[in-house]
Amino acid sequence: MRKNIKVALNAVLGATGVSTLLRSSLRRHLLVLCYHGVVELEPKDRFGYGNTVSVAEFRGHLQFLARHFRPLSVSDLVAHRRGHRELPESAALVTFDDG
Repeated sequence: MRKNIKVALNAVLGATGVSTLLRSSLRRHLLVLCYHGVVELEPKDRFGYGNTVSVAEFRGHLQFLARHFRPLSVSDLVAHRRGHRELPESAALVTFDDG
């Protein structure tokens, strides 16, 4: 049921152009995704698992990022913060905490 709602919401956002509008407004900003971990099956208790996603969800996130964003490394971010490099448009950084 929950996956059906996600799929329907994604279709509505895509059909109405909201997704494109949001992505275009983020082009000059850095998107940072923080995960706690990637697990084999979808977590049943999202509150207990925090930022944990299933392997399938993570794969989907990475595929979306590959299509719509430019990956950034931590060293690229440090160089930007020190004034040595500009951020590319639609920059994204994927991080993991101690999970």
